[in-house]
Amino acid sequence: MKKKQKRALAAAIVCMALFGILLASLDLFDVRPIGPQNSSVGLATLNNAAKQCFGKTLGFYNPDDFSSYNHALYQVTGILGYLAIATAPIFALAALLQLIRRKSLVRVDWDFYLLAVFYVVVGAVYVLFEKCVINYRPVDLGQGLEPSFPSSHTMLAVALLGAAMAQIRHRVKKAPLRALAEFACLILMAAIVAGRLLCGVHWLTDILGGLLLGAALAFFYQTMEIRLRRRQHQYRKARK
Repeated sequence: MKKKQKRALAAAIVCMALFGILLASLDLFDVRPIGPQNSSVGLATLNNAAKQCFGKTLGFYNPDDFSSYNHALYQVTGILGYLAIATAPIFALAALLQLIRRKSLVRVDWDFYLLAVFYVVVGAVYVLFEKCVINYRPVDLGQGLEPSFPSSHTMLAVALLGAAMAQIRHRVKKAPLRALAEFACLILMAAIVAGRLLCGVHWLTDILGGLLLGAALAFFYQTMEIRLRRRQHQYRKARK
């Protein structure tokens, strides 16, 4: 268990460090006005090349039209994003049912409290990047310039589904059902990330930023969960 904790912590630190490097690069390198209303974007050559590649492949690229994107993929990934977010109320309901059954806040599993703190942190990070604009979207969705970095759909999907997988490993006892549930989370996560990248409403670096930040949050959560579970096991062992 201690090795798992160290691996999760190492992964979290690496992901956060890479996110920091990406964030700094967007501010320092190749910043040019290639977005709607001449909005500037860091790593412009890379982002513009990815936009052209995906746009031409899916048939929606128009260099003179900043309202062109794949509407179908955008709608589908929006719906899938709600499925990822739905994991939070599902676990909240599970905690509530446990509270009703055990009739004591103290007897509710500690990892539900940890999960609640995690959701608050994820929400705070989401609000932070909505207020602190790094990049604007490569398209105008009819609401003018909108914050685009990191991709909130990508960040939320990776963070929330990563935490859900940790809960599934702990709570689903039957191996086949556990494997199926974890696989479903991975498929949903991959579909949201890939769909958001291909639909054209984000720059490539927005997706990378969301992926790295979401993974860092998920791995930090897993680190704390493993650590607290190990301490709980030691406490119970000592009482015996």
